[in-house]
Amino acid sequence: MIPIETWNEIDFSLWIKSQNWNETEITEECCQITESLNLFPKMILKDQTIEKENLKEYLISEIFGNVLSWKCKNGLNNNLLLYFDGSFKEIVKKLLNDERVDINQVNENGWTLFYVACQKGETEIVKLLLSNEKVDVNQPSNANQSPFWIACCNGRIEAVKLLLNDERIDVNKAENSDGWTPFYIACDKENIEVVKLLLNDDRIDVNKPGNLYNKTPLWIACDKGRIEIVKLLLGNERVDVNKPMNGDWTPLAGACYARRIEIVKLLLNDSRVDINRVNRYDQTPLQIAHDQGCIEIVKLLNQRAEKNEEKAEKEQVEVPKHDDHHIKIEKLDHQSNLQHNIDQEQKEEKKEGNKEGNQEENVSKLLQDIQNEIILTGELLKLTNETTFKKWQPRVFDLRLQSLAWKKFKDVKISFFHFFGFSKN
Repeated sequence: MIPIETWNEIDFSLWIKSQNWNETEITEECCQITESLNLFPKMILKDQTIEKENLKEYLISEIFGNVLSWKCKNGLNNNLLLYFDGSFKEIVKKLLNDERVDINQVNENGWTLFYVACQKGETEIVKLLLSNEKVDVNQPSNANQSPFWIACCNGRIEAVKLLLNDERIDVNKAENSDGWTPFYIACDKENIEVVKLLLNDDRIDVNKPGNLYNKTPLWIACDKGRIEIVKLLLGNERVDVNKPMNGDWTPLAGACYARRIEIVKLLLNDSRVDINRVNRYDQTPLQIAHDQGCIEIVKLLNQRAEKNEEKAEKEQVEVPKHDDHHIKIEKLDHQSNLQHNIDQEQKEEKKEGNKEGNQEENVSKLLQDIQNEIILTGELLKLTNETTFKKWQPRVFDLRLQSLAWKKFKDVKISFFHFFGFSKN
């Protein structure tokens, strides 16, 4: 060990090497820089008087302060992370607040120290830099990739967690070239744990497409066969499962074109997926699969179509019926009920021998029943959702036509005020 007292203008780098530091890239680099900058004790100390017990720490701090400053000014920060390791890491940490050290200085790639720490997943350094107000946490590289973006791209899960907890982070900042967001690139790279984290954050735009062809994260995952990613995306209600790329190609259409059988299975198990949506060439997913010669996908699509038809046939909607004292709900077939009313009318017409007063009374009673059904149907529809309301509007209209027909035939005056008056809220 060479004592401090023996330093002179030519043995400064020798002193650095004589300390109990490993022969690393850093110690060698420090020696080279100190020699090139003429960082000798006399120059550093000048006329200062430093107590002997503090002299060593002071000189080391000055050495690294000058070294880091020189590296930052010259954009040589690729290996700055190495300075946070070894016997001198605590001194280097303190130097982050030194005015001589520009911690936002970039290298030839536009990378800052914070960017490199996120890129390599150096969690402790990321945490340290996040606590420093001088650090620009969103400063992008030359490729316009933010520190958060590169952490998501490289699957640095712990770094991503730290960044998500910092409100300064722009979590949707996309790169310039392709417009890919951090979420998009995480899906594309199949970084499953990162995708899970991002899906749980409501700030993340899960449907934002890239610039090229307007493909969404789900679209690109389907196209590339990212099965686990597709499962995660389909399990999130915020994901638009039918959002198309340019040319109106939905994720399902893209998966059919790419012959991604397992992906198609996943999509068809989601009731939200539209199997009949056509692209700009008026091709359905079924036609695309047929043109691609993928028989298995054709079978899968046909099976889904059959299930849709079966479900539609089984669906029955309830409409109100009434008796003298109660309103009750009965399942009713629209066409059969209309035919029943027509048959009833014909039976009434065929009755002979009835007195004219009785006939008028029967007609009035039938009209009253129809009118009551219109009113009750309207009142029930007020309480239903918009889909049911639209579905049963034709039923009310048919009843109104029947009543109008009887009115014209028998010249019975009846008011349809209730029919015209009710509205869907």
